[in-house]
Formats: sequence, C-alpha cells, structure tokens
Amino acid sequence: MIKRYSRKELTDIWSEENKYKIWLDVEVAAAEAMEKLGQIPKGVASVVRKKAKINVSRIHKIESEVKHDVIAFLTSVTEKAGIKAENICLSTVPPAASPTPDLKLNLPYAVALREFLSDYKMRAQMNTKYMDSSTREATVTHVLNLLISRLTSADIQSTITPDEGRNVPWHIYNIEALDTAKQAMVGMDDLLSMVELKDTGYLQDKKREIQERSILMMEEIIEMGGYFDAVEAGMFVDSGEYPERNGDGISRDLNGGVGAGTVVKRDEDYFAPVTAHYGYNNVEQYDKNAVNDPASLIGGCTFEHPEMIKFIDELDDTDNVYLRMDKTEQYRSGGKLKPEVQWLGDGTVVVDLFFPTDIRTAEAAALVAGSKMNLVDCEVIHKEVLHPVEGTRIQIKGTFNVDIDIESLVLPEVIKSHSEDEVINYIKKNPIKVVAGTAGNDEHSVGIREVLDIKHGGIEKYGIKYEYLGTSVPIEKFVDAAIETKSQVIMMSTIISHDDTHYKSMLKLHNYAVEKGVRDQLILIAGGTQVTPEIARKSKMDQGFGRGTKGIHIASFILDKHKEMKEQ
Repeated sequence: MIKRYSRKELTDIWSEENKYKIWLDVEVAAAEAMEKLGQIPKGVASVVRKKAKINVSRIHKIESEVKHDVIAFLTSVTEKAGIKAENICLSTVPPAASPTPDLKLNLPYAVALREFLSDYKMRAQMNTKYMDSSTREATVTHVLNLLISRLTSADIQSTITPDEGRNVPWHIYNIEALDTAKQAMVGMDDLLSMVELKDTGYLQDKKREIQERSILMMEEIIEMGGYFDAVEAGMFVDSGEYPERNGDGISRDLNGGVGAGTVVKRDEDYFAPVTAHYGYNNVEQYDKNAVNDPASLIGGCTFEHPEMIKFIDELDDTDNVYLRMDKTEQYRSGGKLKPEVQWLGDGTVVVDLFFPTDIRTAEAAALVAGSKMNLVDCEVIHKEVLHPVEGTRIQIKGTFNVDIDIESLVLPEVIKSHSEDEVINYIKKNPIKVVAGTAGNDEHSVGIREVLDIKHGGIEKYGIKYEYLGTSVPIEKFVDAAIETKSQVIMMSTIISHDDTHYKSMLKLHNYAVEKGVRDQLILIAGGTQVTPEIARKSKMDQGFGRGTKGIHIASFILDKHKEMKEQ
C-alpha cells in the first residue's frame, strides 16, 4: 500500500499488529477446540485471551535471534500469557557421551539452545551408564558440561538424580565428580571476559545448522498432525541425520501393537502419595481433606521438606527408611563406626586395585583379593586395560563387616589457629623475623612459598618478616642466618623421606642450634608432606606442619610459642 493514498482504516487492516492479532485469534480458537476435546485443561483459552498482548517490537527482537516469525510470535505471547520464563527450568541431555569430542558436539548444541530459549533456566542431565563407570569418566563429563555452561552463560549444570546416585554401585564417583565440578565452576568464573566465542567458523555454522534442523523438524511434526502421529510414523530414533532419513526409525502403533492390553488398571484402593496427580489415586479413603494435598499423609512432600529426600520411603514393608534407621541405630548414636557409600553404617567400600596381567585374570584376582580383605558380597564394578605393559585397573565394591569402636581411636592433633586480627595486632607489638628455606639436597619450594608469601595467605600477610634462603640450604646456614639477621624463628621445609632424611635434617638443625648456644632463643619449625607434629617433636623441633597447612596455622603457633618464651 502507498501510505499517502491510504486511509487509516485500510492501513490498520494490513498492519503487522493486526496480522499478529489475527494469529492470536486463531491460537485462542485452537485452544478452545482443544479444551472441548479434552487435550488441554479447561480455562487455558480464556487466560490467553485475557493476558496476551501484541508487542510488534518484541516479536521483531525475538525473530532476530531465532530467525523464525511464528516462534517469535508464540514466544512473545507466552511471555505475557504463560508462566514466567525465569520460573521454568528445562532439562536436556547433551548429544555427546564420553568418550567423544564433547566440546565439538555439545558446545554448538548449547549455543543453539541458549538462543532459542534464552530466558529459561537450563539443566543438563548427565548421561548415566549402568554397566561400567569410573571416577575419571564421570568427572570429565561434569567438568566439560560446566565449561560449556560458562562459555555460553547458559546456567547449564550437570545433575544426577538422588535415586540414580544411591542405587548405582558407583555412587561415590558421582559425589567426587560433583565436587570436582564445583571446583571447576569456581575456577572458570568470569571465563567469558577472557575468552570470546567466534562469530564465524565451525561453531556458528554448526549452531545455525542445528537451529535450522530443529525448526524443520517441528514444522514437519505439525504437518504430520502432531507429536503422537510423528511417533507412529517412525520419525524419531532414525539413524539418519535429519531431515535425511534411513527409514529405520522406531515406530509405535498408537492403537495397538505389542503394548496393547498390557496397561493394568489400578485397584480401587490404590494409593501412592508421590503420584497423586497422575491417574486414579484413592486418597479419600484415608483422609478427605488430603485429596488436594496427598503428601500431607506422609508428613509433606520433598519440595516442602528437602531434608526428606535422602530418606524417601517407598512404603515397602521389608525395605524402608524406618527399618534402615532401626538397623543402624548404634552407628547414629555415636558409639560405633562403619564405612558407608549408600546408607549410614552399610559398611560398603570401593577399592582400587592394579594387576600386571590381562583383564580376565585381573578380574578373578580382584575378587580373591576382596575376599582376603574380608569384604562380603564383593563384586567388580569397573575394569579397564591401561596398557599391556602396565596391566589392568580393577575397582571392587564390597561390605566391610567390622565395627570400629570410637572410644579406642587415637584422634589426630587439631591445628590451633587464632583470628587474623589477633595475630596482626600481636605482631605489631612484638615484631618477629623468620629465616626460611628447603633443607639439604631438597629442591622443593612450592609448599614453603605458599606459607610464606602474602599472595598465598602466608605469614607475611600478618606482618611477619622473613628471609628466604632458597632450596638445598645446608643445615648450618639456617642457624648462622638466624643469628646474623637476629631472627626468632627458623622454618625448614624437608620433603625427602628416603633413608629417613627428614628425621635426620630436623635433628641436625636442633643439634647445631644447641652447639651455637642459641637453641633456647629460637623457635624451630619443620614442614613437609611427610612431616606431622608428632614426627617433628620427636626430632627435637618445636612443631611440625604437614599437608593442608595454611599461613594462619604457622603464624598462630609462632604467636603462642613466642608468648610462652617471653613468660619464661
């Protein structure tokens, strides 16, 4: 139409806004028909008619992203008439399962999804293997899923359902994998500010291809008459790459076939709180007031009480949470301990073994080894040939049937630490200087630098000055340097334990300080992966620190020891 020759009444008829209003009328009319046929709940059409608004600019914006006018229109209407997109969580299973080039397959898929469904939360259900699985495999899958999430800002998180986690034999692997994934998520924080996805090339071409195939598939499903008709036509699980076909898709006859007559009608007194909203469920027999809230009959649902999830009771007379709690009372009361993987005190352990032999021999040997360990119901849950010259890795699962008496345990020493402010204030009033280095022929320096340097949260953070002597430091040099710099503390790192080198180095340091007549003036501290407080004190050190030591632990000990020496 030529605008200057057109009346407003005529141009309004042919406007985009009127076009979309007509589309909306069609959708509402279709919804009304579907209500009459019982295909959708009653009242949907009236809600859509009441709430839906035509926003041409919003439709254009969505269309620029999804490249499809109908999808853009429906998305815009849904934003007004349907559930808020941010309150809907979509679940997806990534197309790749290890070992495959995950990023090459899953990243374009995630980008395509994110553009189509940008306003929705997304969760990726990790492919679960019910035959064999390993810690490494589960971890890699979780971490790669999270990397894709960070790269696409998709909020895609790997999930594993509680029942899957509890009932597969490698439940512990899922826990370890999720812990690794958490670390990876933190480690990849702000990734997109440093890495930019290419606007051209394989990623964008593949993403576009996936989107085009998706739209074509949805359009064909509509042309076929809907999803169920498409199933009957064998459209899905076809080994061709859509829209190409191999004709080997799995077809299901909607009006018969092998499944006809196999659905068993529920008994009149059927009751299952967890399926109350699906099919016939006789809740009224127990409580008429619970008809609309059946979960109240079992103390509420897990959405109301998430803490109940680990104690889901299947209403099984022979295996339910109450029986398990009665059986494990002695372990919950605190008197006895037993390892567990799935349930408290179940005694289940998972053991890694390596055998320099073929896989069949290794499997048989592993079961013998398990029995020698007195594991009951021992079974092989994972096996893999590493390399012919390395042999086979076997993982076994079994039950440890010996109780551990808590009263008889010798607990490891707790490393005491003060607050940061307390240490800082003390050092301000009592300046302390440290001489530090790695002893003898030892070249390891990472550990000691972490407990020294401020950037790692070392003792420098609290105002303690230090003189770093480096690695391979002769024992005599530690004491001579402490005298020369008027230091009150010597920190010696000693990693090598061959021929008891760490014991000998510590004792030598003490003896040389005695020889120089300064032992009573120095605080001697030793650290290393093989050092414990007990080992260090046995070797005449004032204290020892091993794995997991932080700067605050050493600074706190220095504070306490310095106070003690001042008071003497």
